[in-house]
Amino acid sequence: MVAMVRKKSRWQVAEEFGVDTTLLQVNLEKSPTQRVRDHLSALELADRLRNAGRRYYARIRKAS
Repeated sequence: MVAMVRKKSRWQVAEEFGVDTTLLQVNLEKSPTQRVRDHLSALELADRLRNAGRRYYARIRKAS
């Protein structure tokens, strides 16, 4: 008798490896449009932080 070997999904392998898939699952439940909006929001935040850092370090250089 031949035993059937069931292949694990990549998702199962990742979880067994220790990858926390909860955020992936939450994001996959969102619509593509919402994921794009979230991504654009994160890019805007990164841009604001970058600009704030540039202003801060420009001020420090002037004070030196």
